[in-house]
Amino acid sequence: MKIKLLLASLVIVIATLSNANAQSKSDIYYNIGGGIGAEGNVGIPGINISNDLNYYLSKSLSLNPSLLFFQSTDFSQKKTASNPYPELADKSTALLMNFAFQADLLKTNYGLHVGLAAGPSYHYGVDNYFRGYGNDEHNVLVSKGYQRISRSQVGLLTQLSFDWIGNQANRKQSIDISVTGYDGYYGWHAMLTYKVGFLLKK
Repeated sequence: MKIKLLLASLVIVIATLSNANAQSKSDIYYNIGGGIGAEGNVGIPGINISNDLNYYLSKSLSLNPSLLFFQSTDFSQKKTASNPYPELADKSTALLMNFAFQADLLKTNYGLHVGLAAGPSYHYGVDNYFRGYGNDEHNVLVSKGYQRISRSQVGLLTQLSFDWIGNQANRKQSIDISVTGYDGYYGWHAMLTYKVGFLLKK
């Protein structure tokens, strides 16, 4: 319920800012990039690859459908004589499909735009959590393997974006800080992503 209320509040704020700055603008940008992140449910670090579109409805409001892939990068400890039972890494793989509304909150004289986005997010993925060690029937300590959990859930995406036009007028660069929430937990994924955008239509 808290996530739904937060989403509704952000949509209202974005709509209000859009009406206040309404101006015809139909630029479409395709953005691609990557960065670092974390699966916040248990704290697994990872990397992400991002693809999205910015379809501007007005001077300050855009629709941003996106597809984001997350892969954990934590590594297992090596088995050594002094560490015969190493901790094996938890693993997480996720595909996030988002549809966000973004409003520019600040524009500087240097061409920097700061925007806030929010919208629904669908998370499909698999998590594998190391279950530790236990004794087998011969009382020998062995790995208990992984607990595999499949994910398919709908939640909320929020994102803070910093955009600027580079030396080429038909390209832009951006840094995004995004956080997702699912199943009543806000902070499931946290991402820091650098992207390059290409103007498709003006």
